[in-house]
Amino acid sequence: MKILQLTHKPPYPGIDGGCIAMQRVTESFLRSGHKVDLFSLDTYKHPFDIESFPQNKNLNAVSISINLKNSVVDGLKNLFSNRSYIMERFYDQRVASALEKQLENGYDIIWVESIFWQPYLELLRKANTPVVLRSHNIEHAIWRELAFSSAFPKSWYLRLLSRRLRKEEKEMWEGSDTIFSISSSDSAVISAHAGTPVIDFPMSVAKPGASEDVIQKNSCFHLGAMDWIPNQEGMRWFLNDVWPGIMSEMNDARFHLAGRRMTPEFEQWKSPGVLVHSKVSDAKAFRSKYGMMVVPLFSGSGLRIKILEALAEGVPVLATSKAVEGMPKLHDTGIFISDDPKEWRRILTTSMHRPEEGLSRRLKGKAYIQNHFSEESLDQILSRQLESLID
Repeated sequence: MKILQLTHKPPYPGIDGGCIAMQRVTESFLRSGHKVDLFSLDTYKHPFDIESFPQNKNLNAVSISINLKNSVVDGLKNLFSNRSYIMERFYDQRVASALEKQLENGYDIIWVESIFWQPYLELLRKANTPVVLRSHNIEHAIWRELAFSSAFPKSWYLRLLSRRLRKEEKEMWEGSDTIFSISSSDSAVISAHAGTPVIDFPMSVAKPGASEDVIQKNSCFHLGAMDWIPNQEGMRWFLNDVWPGIMSEMNDARFHLAGRRMTPEFEQWKSPGVLVHSKVSDAKAFRSKYGMMVVPLFSGSGLRIKILEALAEGVPVLATSKAVEGMPKLHDTGIFISDDPKEWRRILTTSMHRPEEGLSRRLKGKAYIQNHFSEESLDQILSRQLESLID
């Protein structure tokens, strides 16, 4: 099968969860013997680097540059249009021309990562090839939730943005032949608003190698992209409502905060026991050192890839209910789940005092990943569903 995979940023290197999720699909295509042309947008946040892509005779990766930087002037002009400013920035005539030329190669499947290819949907439909959308999240819902927690006038603008994105997202859903949704909760939302067939298709997780790192005593950590607004929102809650209570009981406790594009707010955060690492070169090595991973999220959708990777590696996880939305059979995960800051403090202090009690949770997490997110089973699902589209 010959597949055109469209990505709104380069999947390689895997610098965030979205990149990693796209990598997993590319690698699944290649393991199944398909030929893949990967057409990527090259942006200032995510520059294209061909050397970071795997060497495989069935993979051909190309890119086209696009300017996605925010402009105050363009943002103000956009207020008088009927499109969201986010989607408007993703349209570029040079991209359209390059994509049109790429489509001349002929494909069995056009696999589209994210709704941000919606400005090119009409062009894709002209190819008379099945268009498959990979839905990573419900984009308009993220901005709506952020609006609820913001003050005027920011809340007004975010609600406007969400309404426009909802319309564009629905157009992308309905313009696709099939949607592969990364989480079951997102699948339910899409199915309620579009008639397009929706397939639950989570991200596969490879078996990790053994780790020999010694876990630092009385520590916990967070690792995530800190330029993402939901991560910022959750981290303020943790540092203001959870961490001071832990330090009052354990003055030797340490919280390790790391992630790419750390904002000045968190780089300069002054709280006892908080250590800021900014970007880390080896995420797996970092996760293995600092005890329990905390994932405080109150907005967003999709599947938290960092949680899956941590569970696969035997790292205990404490998360809010929002952070684990879309994960099947939560009772099997071994994750500590709570939205109450007092319960968070109790769980963290208990795990620091008695780390050996987390062993059963870690083993449960590893088994959960193998049962629900193995490469072998998801490769079979993907190939079978794609073959049904071209029969």
